[in-house]
Amino acid sequence: MGVLRDFFISLSHNKSLEGFLTGTRLGRKISRRFVAGETLEDLVRVVGNLERDGFYTTVAYLGEHYKAREPAMKSTEEYVRLTKALAPFKDKSEISLKLTQLGLEIDEEFTLRNLKRIARNARDVGLYINVDAEESSLLDATFRIVKHLNEEGYGVGTVVQAYLHRAFDILRDLSGYGMNIRLVKGAYKEPPDVALQDKREVDENFKRLAVEMLRMSDRIYCEFATHDERIIGFIVEKAEQMGIPRDRYEFQMLYGVRLGLQRRLRRTHRVRLYVPYGSHWYPYFMRRLAERPANVWFVLRGLFG
Repeated sequence: MGVLRDFFISLSHNKSLEGFLTGTRLGRKISRRFVAGETLEDLVRVVGNLERDGFYTTVAYLGEHYKAREPAMKSTEEYVRLTKALAPFKDKSEISLKLTQLGLEIDEEFTLRNLKRIARNARDVGLYINVDAEESSLLDATFRIVKHLNEEGYGVGTVVQAYLHRAFDILRDLSGYGMNIRLVKGAYKEPPDVALQDKREVDENFKRLAVEMLRMSDRIYCEFATHDERIIGFIVEKAEQMGIPRDRYEFQMLYGVRLGLQRRLRRTHRVRLYVPYGSHWYPYFMRRLAERPANVWFVLRGLFG
């Protein structure tokens, strides 16, 4: 299935297909499997339904790698609107964002100001913010900003990518700030001197990092982002052996992916779904198709069913 994955990754950069799908009712309908919708009103409706079904949510406004200040400022404004819209769901919802949405590839101080504005509004309504990890070249700046806001008393967490050789060093550094930490495998193409290249090695490193996070669960909140049932079972077993209360960790999954697994796990553990929205849904949608062949069949059923 590597060929199929590469095919959909290449399509994620196809502007002609993007223009066609985002401009048709059928394209928007199919995208709703993985994206809440294009508007904040769409998003609020989905979040409300998920909360009633017993799920927690982390909400993201789609967009990344802005090279100009205007779109970065527009993203900042939208996240401020989002904090207000999520206020009724503050007990079960949080915000996720990428710093390249807020200008990280333009200017670090500019990005810090934008994130601080969002964090101030989030704090006013009782919402937590999780800053996504992006390419390795951006990590040091990302962590500087996250740590700075924690030092100023804002509720901001971030992500550790298991495929990085320096993942344990990053985890130990961040754990000193008492923040929420999301563990992921890692989704960016990195060279061998930066990241593990073999999936089995990444999986084993993920498990080792998960155990280390559980050991730190008295000072950090553990978020394990995976759809891998074997890894989930491993973490549940380890947590029980270590006597870690279930309110000190949770599992995170993508909205629309492996619905049966989400529902089964929700019966016994906290499950938080990553719910994106916005008009820039096409690249995200194509990456979901690239990740799992079963998602492709869902789309085909939508086209011809």
